[in-house]
Amino acid sequence: MMLRNREGFTLIELLIVVVIIGILAAIALPKFGQTRERAYYTTMNADLANLRTEQEMFYQDMNRGNFTYAADMGTLGYASSNGVNITITGADGVAWAATATHNALPATEGCAIWFGDNQDGSPTIAYPTIGSVTIDESTEGRPVCTN
Repeated sequence: MMLRNREGFTLIELLIVVVIIGILAAIALPKFGQTRERAYYTTMNADLANLRTEQEMFYQDMNRGNFTYAADMGTLGYASSNGVNITITGADGVAWAATATHNALPATEGCAIWFGDNQDGSPTIAYPTIGSVTIDESTEGRPVCTN
């Protein structure tokens, strides 16, 4: 009996490899989506923390001497990261609040921050709300996100 010199792969071998690659892709792709979403939240969180620093520098600017927080991003000269939309929802001489959303997430998802003086149990600036999350004095100065 003469043995043939076999070259290449059979159709069954190729199909098995394609099925295995498909299974691995089905497992890996959702993980990439979750990682990307976490990155959006991390970016919004970092932008609000940077905004907090900018607000404190603006407040402490001794050249102006009026000791108040900026009510808009233009006054601060602060630009958020690509895709992040920050809105300062209120600011006065003793408090400020802001929310952050990302273009790649639903409008009901994002982060918020409140910083200031809660006089007589009542804040001078309303606590911000993003989605189902409301910020209060227990989270003062820390960005809180919906995820």
